[in-house]
Amino acid sequence: MRFLFIIVLIFITNNLYSQQNSNPFISGEKYSFDIYFGFIKAGSASLEVFSDTINNSSKNLLMIGKGKTAPFFDYFFKVRDEYRTIFDCSELVPIVFDRNISEGRFKLTQRYLFDHALKKVTTNDTVFRFTNSPQDMLSALFFARTINRNVIGLDTIIVIPIFMDNEMFNLEIKYLKTEILRTPFGGIECLVFQPSLQKGRVFEDGESMKIWISNDANKSLIRVETKIWAGTIKAVLKSHEGLQYPLSIND
Repeated sequence: MRFLFIIVLIFITNNLYSQQNSNPFISGEKYSFDIYFGFIKAGSASLEVFSDTINNSSKNLLMIGKGKTAPFFDYFFKVRDEYRTIFDCSELVPIVFDRNISEGRFKLTQRYLFDHALKKVTTNDTVFRFTNSPQDMLSALFFARTINRNVIGLDTIIVIPIFMDNEMFNLEIKYLKTEILRTPFGGIECLVFQPSLQKGRVFEDGESMKIWISNDANKSLIRVETKIWAGTIKAVLKSHEGLQYPLSIND
């Protein structure tokens, strides 16, 4: 359960992003998720988008992702995680990433400062160089939502760099299919993806993970499901507000 909430926050896709006048995400957007271990509600998570009042920049947005275990699970393995990204919406790259996690006895605070012009990221006075501009764990989700759906086909596989835990590594994403997913809001047509991480990172078998993204103008994260050795973990969309477009429901 150490990476229970990363499931909700991490989803990378390709650089074949949509050439449109505006991105699908806007300030004021908010999503809430219930997280289940089997049929038991194990926790909750949220994603929110704010204006970048820190730098007072109209082209940047502040994304905040939070996750926590339910009260019952707090007795066994208490999780309180928070991720923050200042995201350049014109270049679709992260500028600053903050990670503050508390998972049982494990505590970690990180800050990544990205300089895409000089192709470097600085953390704890250490500089890491990169060739291709990477995403961080939270900006990845919003970058993914800019995908141009017309450029992917069945079994399309994309490799993308990501910076995580002071390392650069590649993530593979396979597009599987389009399907109508039954939700509390009604049927939602979704694109289904399968990410695959290097063995030993987050999941032992990345191919057991699937992600559902709404096949509409919002490209919202609707559901995540992954199998681990002890069972299945699911993140299910509970509520949403402030979306730029109405969520497309197929009754």
